[in-house]
Amino acid sequence: MFIVLTGRPGAGKTRSVANVVKKVKSKPILCLFPLRALRDAFYEQVKDNPKAIVVRSREELCLAKDKLKEAVTKLSSYFRLPEEVAYRSLGTLVCARCPYKEKCEYYKQYELLKDGYYNIIIATHKMSPALFALKKWYMIYFDEFETYFHYLNGVKIPEGALNRLLEHPLGHLFHEIIVNNYVKVDGFYVPPIKPPNSKYIVISSATPIIPLIKLISKEHKVIFKELPVKQEKDYLIFVYSRRKLREGLLKVLKEGALDKFLRQNFVGFISPNKEYSKKLVEILTKKGYNVCSDVKDEHPPPMHESEKYNYVVTTKGKWFRGVNLADKPIIIGIYQWQTYGGKLKIHNPLIQEILSKEEIDALREQFVPAENVQALFRLNRIPYRQHAMIVERKFADALRMFLPKYYEKCEKHSISDISELKKIGG
Repeated sequence: MFIVLTGRPGAGKTRSVANVVKKVKSKPILCLFPLRALRDAFYEQVKDNPKAIVVRSREELCLAKDKLKEAVTKLSSYFRLPEEVAYRSLGTLVCARCPYKEKCEYYKQYELLKDGYYNIIIATHKMSPALFALKKWYMIYFDEFETYFHYLNGVKIPEGALNRLLEHPLGHLFHEIIVNNYVKVDGFYVPPIKPPNSKYIVISSATPIIPLIKLISKEHKVIFKELPVKQEKDYLIFVYSRRKLREGLLKVLKEGALDKFLRQNFVGFISPNKEYSKKLVEILTKKGYNVCSDVKDEHPPPMHESEKYNYVVTTKGKWFRGVNLADKPIIIGIYQWQTYGGKLKIHNPLIQEILSKEEIDALREQFVPAENVQALFRLNRIPYRQHAMIVERKFADALRMFLPKYYEKCEKHSISDISELKKIGG
């Protein structure tokens, strides 16, 4: 059975899964997350269950991280393999000669899994091929499923490059790992699309893209379950001209038209790219406002201090996923039109075998709007708090597509020019 948990960001999709996992005693469950931060946050919710364990990557646990990185980089270049694949599997060649192997935590965790005590395995999407084959799973959970697609679509190993491994004295080790865990198609080895047999496959997504769901649910009965959430009525203020919002926002900020408003409120800005984010940060900083951004800060401020900052978050930037950001009552969003250079490219030939041309076209059409909605809600986290979002008209189509109930409940207004926002400052 294939279950899709939907609902606006902040509805509690991951928390609902954690509540189930906390009570499981003997059923084998695999929980997969796009980022380590999300993986670790989930473990914190279920750690009271003694059967739960986090499976970490080599680069996290290696006692000789610097030497491993150097060796993997060299071997990756020599064998012409993606570095992330090299880290995960080519590391076997390095580890075979490592003096720390006997006390290596990376290998110890797999020994713990073999004795069968731990049955709730928590890991990242990138570790899924090896973990799929570990045992017969009762349930597999994919958090933020759209990100899992990036993994499926991003790893593609030419058969010729893989055969070159056999020239290396220990190359047969890595060759065996890839052959056993990946699928050969059209002269390439790619991650398997279809998960192993599991009684339940559960995914959570605020923006469920139907072709992606079909990608791994072809032989499953699919049940959609929307989590209800009690929320305030938000305000959507649409600016019809993208140019007037994008360029006009910088102009209005420079002229100081929003100074009074910014002195009284802290605002969240959703930026379409790093260059625009840098311009926003520069203007706000020069005017003396507290501002944090994924283009100048490694981490956001602690949550107890976050109310004192204006946020600048870049769509597909460092803070797009995996970090806790503060809720902002005022959000100004610039739509990112060309997330993938105008068109999402399909690299994994298995995807083209499973989906029809019409489904692939629909996948391409829906991916960019989905990621823009996710970006907008990075700073709209508390459903019971009222928000005002000043956004491009294109966001209306995206919200109608993925969050129709939320969109219908919002009170909508339109302005023809960003200069009308000067009234807010007055």
